Amino acid sequence: MPIRSSREGAEGYYTFALNTALHNGAECVIASSAVAYLDKDGGLTSENGAPLMLIATNDPGTTPNGVEYVVSERIEGEPEQVYALAIPFDAGEVVL
Repeated sequence: MPIRSSREGAEGYYTFALNTALHNGAECVIASSAVAYLDKDGGLTSENGAPLMLIATNDPGTTPNGVEYVVSERIEGEPEQVYALAIPFDAGEVVL
């Protein structure tokens, strides 16, 4: 199987699943998943074509702390990859 050095020209999608609700003060994010599709340049966009927005998973005011997204990569011609992803609250904008 050839090794792809980038996602450019690839077709497929990623699923980001948050398997527990997050609470920060009066705000609550329910356990859910988001799908992002590869564009022609290898970038990720949400189902409506907008950039994918994910919330941080380790904000000190958020409970439970240390939650991670379960990411499933489904790229045509490649085996499915599944891994955990933490998004730090103080990292600024994270480009996936």
